[in-house]
Amino acid sequence: MKKWLWLLVSGLSLVSITGCKDTEDEDTSSGPAKVTIPLMETAISDKNTDTYAMQVKYSVESMNSLGNLLTNFYIGFEGYNWVKNGNAYTWQQTNGTEAIKYVVTDNGATYTTQFFTTGEMGGFFVTNALWFEGTYSKDGKSGNWKIYEFTSATVSFIETTYEWSTNTAGTLSGELKTYDSASDSNPDSYSATTKADKSGTLVFSENAVKLFDAEWATDGSGTLTYYDNNGAVTNTYTWTKNP
Repeated sequence: MKKWLWLLVSGLSLVSITGCKDTEDEDTSSGPAKVTIPLMETAISDKNTDTYAMQVKYSVESMNSLGNLLTNFYIGFEGYNWVKNGNAYTWQQTNGTEAIKYVVTDNGATYTTQFFTTGEMGGFFVTNALWFEGTYSKDGKSGNWKIYEFTSATVSFIETTYEWSTNTAGTLSGELKTYDSASDSNPDSYSATTKADKSGTLVFSENAVKLFDAEWATDGSGTLTYYDNNGAVTNTYTWTKNP
């Protein structure tokens, strides 16, 4: 399973674990401002029974996991004892030999969030290791995430990246890439756009080769096209509008 999928689960688990805060942890001082990331939404209905329509819908909307991670991070840690030093806010907690630390830096027009962890990660015990980080606009409309995979207690590489932007017409563009190693120069990637009317496009590439693309209209109808490694069309599927 790709790390970006279970990172959301892990992040939400941390929120639930630390959500039962003691009185001594409570503080009325404000932390960093809450940021909500826009989500990819398609016009394809949950009631659509077409297999290919659902494949496209879930491929696009699964990219929301990383946006949800940031949004839920702010929800989960609102009201906690943030320590402010200059333009940086820090929240941390230790439990035995394990620890987590969030650092949110106010860059003026943007925020940078970094998450550090101490404990078992991928079979290694890491100490104050950077697990994920991202820089994003204060309105949440553009930004990027990087998630790291540990190959030893002291060495890691960027395993997943996600970048998104929103134009003035409300079109959200996002690209998710996953890397197998530090030397992987051809990551797998999902690239999607969703318009304000929920029409959009999706492209999936593996090792820098496009394997399928899709487009759908505001009524939920759409087309999915598969390609071989030479770029020739192998299959095309269409589905009708929402029931």
